[in-house]
Amino acid sequence: MTESPKPESSPLDDTAIAAALGASRPRKPDPALPSPRWPEAAYYYILTLIEAAVLLGIWGFMQRGINEVITRGPGEQDSFWVHFKFNLWSTWDGLQEQCLSRPWLAAGILLGSAAIFVPRTARGRKRMATLVTGLVVACFATLIALQFMEDISMMSARSVY
Repeated sequence: MTESPKPESSPLDDTAIAAALGASRPRKPDPALPSPRWPEAAYYYILTLIEAAVLLGIWGFMQRGINEVITRGPGEQDSFWVHFKFNLWSTWDGLQEQCLSRPWLAAGILLGSAAIFVPRTARGRKRMATLVTGLVVACFATLIALQFMEDISMMSARSVY
């Protein structure tokens, strides 16, 4: 058998290696530079609205009172899916009630969350989304806590010791 001649390899210098390795890697966009608003801002806006809808629905269902939850809610022996279904539908019912009784609140959330579209940079949009989300959570967490304290005080006022 005859051996086939091996191709000679040419030595590569460091600049050729760096150019070959760097060519396949895309550059990461600078978050401080202006970037397209629509895709990223819409993503943050939709997530903020979903979060606000869930919190508004929980608060709306809690306003029905503790007796509604006790009479309609699942028992301790029910499965996880029964509890999940109850939580999903009760949140939906609470959201519907709040949108019908307080439409200004839902409109305020829609318009206030639109502030996410104002910043021109990706970093600014992320900060604005964090600020808007924080305000929504803080407001509804306070309302839910106040409603819970009111329900507990009503139940303890009716209890017999």
